[in-house]
Amino acid sequence: MKEDEREVAVCYQPSSEWQAQLSAGYSELSRAIAEDDVGRFHFFLANFGTWREYLGVDSILIQHCRDSVPGRRFLQNDLLDKEVRWWQRLYNNRKSISSLSQPQHGNLAGGYIEGAFVGFGSVFDELHGSVFSGLLDDVAHPVVAELGAGFGRLAYFILREVGRFTYIDFDLPETLCLAAYYLMLYFPAKRVLLYGEAPYSPSVHRSYDLIFMPSYEISKVGSLSVDLFLNKNSLGEMTKAAVDQYVTEMCRATHRYLFHTNHDATPNIYTNGQRGPLGYEYPIPQEQFRLLFRYPDLSQVIGLGWFDRSSDTVMYLYQRRIE
Repeated sequence: MKEDEREVAVCYQPSSEWQAQLSAGYSELSRAIAEDDVGRFHFFLANFGTWREYLGVDSILIQHCRDSVPGRRFLQNDLLDKEVRWWQRLYNNRKSISSLSQPQHGNLAGGYIEGAFVGFGSVFDELHGSVFSGLLDDVAHPVVAELGAGFGRLAYFILREVGRFTYIDFDLPETLCLAAYYLMLYFPAKRVLLYGEAPYSPSVHRSYDLIFMPSYEISKVGSLSVDLFLNKNSLGEMTKAAVDQYVTEMCRATHRYLFHTNHDATPNIYTNGQRGPLGYEYPIPQEQFRLLFRYPDLSQVIGLGWFDRSSDTVMYLYQRRIE
């Protein structure tokens, strides 16, 4: 993946912001690849959830707070217990705490509540996962695609509720390794396609349950071949050229629903001075897609232990119009 990444268009390569993140946080992974050291490679994957350097796939507060008693109490009382109690009130205790449980593959940070391991971020990904799996409950074999899945937590909360499915993750090679490791361990019986094992095309969607492809392979996804296409935050970390390219491909591929969560007021400004587009500026054609809702991302508003009035992260859900 890394070798082929050098040859693709600039819009498919990491932004300057993410390149700095990869150089710092994923240096151990890169070293393992360069030295063909499987032991080091596996050690990184087995411990990415509590890695010392920030990897950009979970809250940075975990790295800041875990090494002190006050910090750990903050993580427990403000980032975990309060969110779980709020989640219980939201469901009026109709759901068991076990609904928040997630696999610990990768040595994830979190805590045990009533015997269930609850990770930081479980509450909101369970809420969103329940909504998305509900959107697909009338499809016998849905195809779900995600651009930038991180380590795959949202995918886990969606897919565990779905019987048969095909899930495609398009991401940077480094973070793609995390999601492949996490989801393959949770779904050991599923059929998996990794990059380089066979050519990727929409014709393989019915042959594999989990497909992990570097982001530049998104141009090969078939038109109207995806029932639900997701992006959570990563479009907001890209240049305008990259956003335009990815959103165009996502719209072309989406048969039913398109979802993204991104900044809506404060854009990223990159080292070369370029400005990243905001969520409402994405080129989603209104004649093809109906906006079902635009709503603040509560995980950013109330998910850090306090009410953050400055948060401008907004969720968009679109549905393809019937022609």
